[in-house]
Amino acid sequence: MPEKGRISLGQAAIIASSFALGTGIFVLPAFEINWAREDAWLIQVLVTFPSLILVFIVDKLGRKFPGQTIIQYSETILGKYLGKVFGFAVTLFFFWTGSVILYELAAFLVSAVIPETPMMVFLIVSGLLIAYTVYNGLETIGRLHVWFIPITVFSLIFIVLLACKEMNLNYFQPFLANGIAPVIRGARTSNSYHGCMILAMAMLTPYINKPGKIRKSYIYAVIVCSLVYGINTVGCLAVFGPFEGGRVSMPTIELVKMINIADIIQRIEVLLILNWVGAVFTMSTAWFYFSVLGTAQLFNLKKYQFLVFPMILGYIGVAALNYRSYPVFVDYIDRIWAPYAAVHEFLLPAFLLLVAIIRRRGIKTDTKSQGV
Repeated sequence: MPEKGRISLGQAAIIASSFALGTGIFVLPAFEINWAREDAWLIQVLVTFPSLILVFIVDKLGRKFPGQTIIQYSETILGKYLGKVFGFAVTLFFFWTGSVILYELAAFLVSAVIPETPMMVFLIVSGLLIAYTVYNGLETIGRLHVWFIPITVFSLIFIVLLACKEMNLNYFQPFLANGIAPVIRGARTSNSYHGCMILAMAMLTPYINKPGKIRKSYIYAVIVCSLVYGINTVGCLAVFGPFEGGRVSMPTIELVKMINIADIIQRIEVLLILNWVGAVFTMSTAWFYFSVLGTAQLFNLKKYQFLVFPMILGYIGVAALNYRSYPVFVDYIDRIWAPYAAVHEFLLPAFLLLVAIIRRRGIKTDTKSQGV
């Protein structure tokens, strides 16, 4: 097995939720408010249930094929050739999505922090740091996530509480004036962020020191992410309203700028920016790790480390060449990436489990004996 390291249940849940709690905190409110307007707060209620179903699917696959990632049991279920096609599709999804995250990080640093610096500088520096972290293995990645992601969650909740005096509850009316259709459409992108979190679980399960209790840990992760997203969207909607909130590309940043408590607590967006940069960096690291590990497993390699630096060049290259501007990137996320992600996150695991049941592949599992 290419990876020898082990992580705890808490570290696994934090790594898996890093995608949701990194970029999602800053960009999802705009997507949700743009589509659902005053009903945007309903979206997280809507997407939680399919996410929990997907947790059970991924958990069931992990129990039927212990010690294997989704890359490996795709081949066990579907056979050598078709299984490798599926494994390659998942690995490519990890690689492509990770490069999207890397672009988002660099674009934000250029636009909001140091606009005079070429984006390529941020891409190269971030890419080299990511490569170094991945080279040191999963345990290092786990420790890195434990530092940044919880701080991000608590910071966001604190920020929304500070902004309470700017909120207008009339922005939540009327209720479902345009029906449920806009809410369902607005849930598409948010659903993809949740799905990324759960697909990451399918890569982490074999490396957890207590795999029998993983289902509860991931259920908690989904619920926490939904609550954090919901609180964030409610805060942005209540402050900016159903129209302005959908036009601002990163409403959470604008929300922080508005905070002024007795002229003492103000201009704290720099703290949020630093925190967010760290969270997004850890997230991009995890996704690059999944793509490298998946490549090693596709070719049955004993180690993945020698793949790290060649693959990081492609990671940086895709991030640098794929998007002309940030508005193009935002349009890509909503129109193209969301349905592309749904295929890999929901349809593929469900298909694998269905085929495994029909072909009677994998071992029978006793839920009680595994601590659930």
